[in-house]
Amino acid sequence: EGTQNTIDWLLFVCVKTMTTDTSWPNFDKTPIYKSFFEDHESYERYHVNLIGVRPKKEGGKTISGSIFNRKYNIGIAKRKAFVDPTADPYAVIELVGDDTGSTDYFPVGKFRFKTLQDTPLPTWDAKTILIGKKEGTKGLRLTILDGNKRSEDELLYCVEIDRSDLPEASDLNSSEWKEFVLPGPGDGRMKGLEIFLRIKVSDGNSRVVSKEDTENQYENTNDTSYVEKVLEDSSGKPEDNALLQCWQHSSPSKAVLWVLGRNDCFMHKNVATKLFFEQNYDVYVLNYKMNGFCRKKGWISDPHYNSHCFSGSFDVYNNDIGQALKFIQEHHNYDTMMGYAHSTGGPILLNYLMHHGDDTFDGFIFNSPFLDWGFVGGDLVEFGLEHTRTLRKLHLVDKNTKIGVASTPKALQ
Repeated sequence: EGTQNTIDWLLFVCVKTMTTDTSWPNFDKTPIYKSFFEDHESYERYHVNLIGVRPKKEGGKTISGSIFNRKYNIGIAKRKAFVDPTADPYAVIELVGDDTGSTDYFPVGKFRFKTLQDTPLPTWDAKTILIGKKEGTKGLRLTILDGNKRSEDELLYCVEIDRSDLPEASDLNSSEWKEFVLPGPGDGRMKGLEIFLRIKVSDGNSRVVSKEDTENQYENTNDTSYVEKVLEDSSGKPEDNALLQCWQHSSPSKAVLWVLGRNDCFMHKNVATKLFFEQNYDVYVLNYKMNGFCRKKGWISDPHYNSHCFSGSFDVYNNDIGQALKFIQEHHNYDTMMGYAHSTGGPILLNYLMHHGDDTFDGFIFNSPFLDWGFVGGDLVEFGLEHTRTLRKLHLVDKNTKIGVASTPKALQ
């Protein structure tokens, strides 16, 4: 039933997108969506920073024989107190209660942290956000399991934290986290261990940037003007145009070209203000073709290509970046030119640099999870990635074979 509800919802959104009826979807038939999107004051965010597992302290001292991350005393145990050297642990964090607002097909109150291969003492040091109803959420459950390809995953640990033990809801920008050190089980494979995590709770009405702040960023100020430059493509087709949003100071010396992520638009004034606006940078946001404000301009006629180019190649965006840089250089002779790439903007900008070099830039900030995919192991892995179909026909790999899985180099762990 949950799967069918999801399919019905996706079909509904697609039909609404492809017809001329652009009104907001009718949420009356799906109360869970209606509540989530319209009743923000009824929800809270549970920010969870799962650090990892460490040997339990005895008499104020950590069990000996372990190598630790100095910040959290987390690391790989040499002896004593560890799961086992071949464990593949993963963790699931979820809200519990009579009505958390989460369902199987709308799991906003549940998250699975990645599986760590052959890890005797797992360290995730990863963050997530769960969203739950204030009235219906009674607490939070943490489960740690050992992944097993041949049989059911083994339960290693399970604990619930009551809502009364969690911090009170605060402003989203609050930096106050509550630390939890949870004792491991008295027996079993996690005996002698403890779990370390941090949690904070924010109100559903709290925002990093308000709607008013987002709208006001397009207003001119005494020191900054906002203009838009249409970057026309040689094809003459509107859908091939790109848009450059420009925030320009009266006396600038530095500039940054901001490359959006796919299906994104510039909504990150909180990031740009601290990194660039307060440092007197002129900020140029590139909405490459069929993305960002290009959609708002009505340049996309086929909804199938919303946020996707016709060719499926990042090469088509090279011209957009080239035109943007030409416009920036003609506007002002900046002393410093930076590149900032978010999400899919990372490989898009890197693709441009591989074709045209980086002489135009003085430095870069790549805020992109795609860069984790780059640590793939050289020519042999590249060959495997390019010839996966052939390798499967030869029965050398199957659909579960992992090729080029990103991992943290041991020197950086």
